[in-house]
Amino acid sequence: MSAEKTDRTPTIKEQKPGTRIPIGRGIYRYKDLNGEVTYHERPWINGKRTWRALGYNFTTQRSQKLAEEEYHRRRAGVAAGRNPYEEKKSEPKSEKATVEVVIQKYIDDKFPDRYLQPRTGRTLEGEQANCETLLLYCEPEKPWHNKLWDSLTPKSWDDYHEWRLANINEKVGDADGDEDANPEPKPQRGNRMVDLERNTLLNAGKYAIRKELATSNPVRDFPKFHSSAAVKHCREFCPRSADELHEIAGLLFAKRRSEALGWQLLFEAYTGLRTSEILKFRMDAKPGSPGFLDEQGNLHTGQRLKRGINPFVHCHEGLRALLKAHAAWHAIRYPDNPFYIPGKSPGQPMRRRTLAHALHSLKETIGRKITSHGMRAFYVLIRRSWGIDDGQIAVELGQRSGAALIASTYGDVPPNWRNGGGPKLGWLQKGEPAWAELEKTGWKREEEDLEEASEVADIAEILPSFQTSTRSLAPTDKTRKRNEKTDPRVPRELAQAC
Repeated sequence: MSAEKTDRTPTIKEQKPGTRIPIGRGIYRYKDLNGEVTYHERPWINGKRTWRALGYNFTTQRSQKLAEEEYHRRRAGVAAGRNPYEEKKSEPKSEKATVEVVIQKYIDDKFPDRYLQPRTGRTLEGEQANCETLLLYCEPEKPWHNKLWDSLTPKSWDDYHEWRLANINEKVGDADGDEDANPEPKPQRGNRMVDLERNTLLNAGKYAIRKELATSNPVRDFPKFHSSAAVKHCREFCPRSADELHEIAGLLFAKRRSEALGWQLLFEAYTGLRTSEILKFRMDAKPGSPGFLDEQGNLHTGQRLKRGINPFVHCHEGLRALLKAHAAWHAIRYPDNPFYIPGKSPGQPMRRRTLAHALHSLKETIGRKITSHGMRAFYVLIRRSWGIDDGQIAVELGQRSGAALIASTYGDVPPNWRNGGGPKLGWLQKGEPAWAELEKTGWKREEEDLEEASEVADIAEILPSFQTSTRSLAPTDKTRKRNEKTDPRVPRELAQAC
């Protein structure tokens, strides 16, 4: 009985700390002073007997079963003539990448996102512009020329920030014209732009790590300069009532070149859709496509931006009146353009930033700043005034984040509004709509009739001279071009007909 006790391998609990004991088949169990157990072997290497852990690639192994498998794998390698203990030669370290190399790699691979897919749309345009600006700071005689990526520090980003702000505000000052005309110093601009360029540089660094161009991303420690207290939300730049909305739209309807923008402003306010979503609306839309109006009174939006939900807008009384008037105007003024908001180019919609520029130019006339995105806040204001819950408004706007984002973006709701005590603002104005003057003239303008009459008179005046000049010799292509250039009164169609 005593011999059996002596030959038995002690259990882990019985094993003393700081000891190694053989457990059979060339494997040893080691118990450290903290009671942690690992498994090892004791092979002969270069004529010396030493210890090696039985984990994969000689890492720590705490499983006896896996230790036995690794031990037999090594024995099989020895039997096959391989040396499982041969030290691998370390690969030569590659040269460290510079900032310019990291940015250029990001550009060459089409600005991939976290899923290594190329970016598209406005995000792509922003990344391209930011990379171009960052590369300017890498040019010869600039601080980041041949600067190693890993050597970037927050101080180097502060230096970039100073250079960038000086560059931006210098351009703004040149655009403003004479300095004497603006004696009061203006606050410096550009902090938000620098933060966006930081995001692009951060993305380039993440991609460089995945491609093993860099081992770290120092941009993570770079500070941001645009304070959250300086952020102004679109709720500050929206009309306060339907009357003010139609007054602003009336300013756009007052001129022929901006009347399409008046419709765009009203559609954005009455639907809560973004500019890019409205500009996709077509008069010939099919079910499910942007601009289609079904029998239930739902206006189809198509796929919303930012992976939005709810591809419908319900037609309230204001939107119904707007759709009716817009259809009559569009049929007369732009019968060949299928888009709700026709642009200057035939068959194309309005450009995305046109309304924003138009509202900016009307800032002094309006008396305060109004933005295109502020129309989205106007929609929220009207719905809240009737006691509609923020969660419901989020669905109507296509927001995936729910009521929390509505509250953070458009502010808190007054307590009495939640209980139906709001002002119940209407969609319709008290007086005539903004398009009333155009509707009275049959959707045409007096200046257009004058322009047509003047054009007819000019043609009648110059037509005899062209007829006389063409009796003796038929005009060539060169004479057509010359006639068109020398006499500006000749319409292009007439010049081509001659």
